[in-house]
Amino acid sequence: MKWQVMAAAAGVAALVLAKRRPKSNQGRVSFVTASRGPRVVGRYLVRLSARAGVPIEVTSWTRTPEAQARAMLAKVDRGENLADLYQNKAAIRALMDAPRNVASWADIIDAWTRSGQPLSRHLDGYGTDIRTRNLRPDQIARLIAAAATMGGRPTLESDHLHIGWPRS
Repeated sequence: MKWQVMAAAAGVAALVLAKRRPKSNQGRVSFVTASRGPRVVGRYLVRLSARAGVPIEVTSWTRTPEAQARAMLAKVDRGENLADLYQNKAAIRALMDAPRNVASWADIIDAWTRSGQPLSRHLDGYGTDIRTRNLRPDQIARLIAAAATMGGRPTLESDHLHIGWPRS
């Protein structure tokens, strides 16, 4: 918030607390999640919203291996094929061969992360999920195009848009 001096009708200056707001929805980012990641990703999100002209709600950012395991197990429960969503096929095979519980999957996810091959950019803070249920198809398309031009790797999943961001 910024204090601005504004002239009152009688010519007397009055201090008014005013928020700087964008003229439209551009550059507006809200968070449904308490988790945060690197500042550079926060800047990417603001630029993404401004470029696409779409307000965005971040539903997930940085995750622990346990949180990642819960998210991946939920995908399996919804009938999603993890091999279609994740590049590390060996890690996905290891997960699918393991008991389907958070502890077992978190151990596998943690081991892959420590080996320098994290399954998701969420594990290092460079992955974000954006709510899509409140967006029109043209807005989602603009977000995908804008993210790609910014060096992001957007993936439209069943209930959100995931974007993996570059480290620079």
